[in-house]
Amino acid sequence: MTLLNEAANGHFNGLREALNALDDDLRTEAARLSAEGFSGSEEEKEILPRANTILKAFHFRHVQALMRSLDSRIASTPVDDVTRLNVLQSEKIALRKSHALPPVLTSPP
Repeated sequence: MTLLNEAANGHFNGLREALNALDDDLRTEAARLSAEGFSGSEEEKEILPRANTILKAFHFRHVQALMRSLDSRIASTPVDDVTRLNVLQSEKIALRKSHALPPVLTSPP
């Protein structure tokens, strides 16, 4: 939650920009999480799903940006460069797989 707080207060420009790219509801949720202090496993059980929703949105936007970049690179690759097109298509398939499995925060054991 410290990173969310620092991003909301002008630090870590990359994260701040990512927060600004979220829709209003998720940005509000990120602000709430950054303002809340918590300790103990009960509060953690409530906060982790909320944080994971935001993390999933970050991941989704990141994958979308990478996918747009790949699509652009594919479109600008000559059709006779089959080797390069195959590499780019393989990257696109890997991105689709990563989109299906976003990172998840878990409680420590």
